[in-house]
Amino acid sequence: MKKSKSNVSAAEQARRNRVFLWTVFVIVINALSVFTKLWIFQALAMVGTAYALYRIVVWDNVNNRYSRKYYDWAGHKKSTSKKQSMNSN
Repeated sequence: MKKSKSNVSAAEQARRNRVFLWTVFVIVINALSVFTKLWIFQALAMVGTAYALYRIVVWDNVNNRYSRKYYDWAGHKKSTSKKQSMNSN
């Protein structure tokens, strides 16, 4: 069976790469906590996993109005002109 290769935008590819890196991060810190059995590594694994989920589900999600990356404090989409002016500074 042959897979058809679909074209993926650069933004979507960057998002997929970020999800992959957070997945590797979670696997590594949880493996460390399993093998060491020290409470500090278990606490770091718990906090790191929760933070990675936040970054993937809330922060990096374009459709989530709680994302401060794409929405302002009132839950309205940030304007593109505002982003461009912020990037030029």
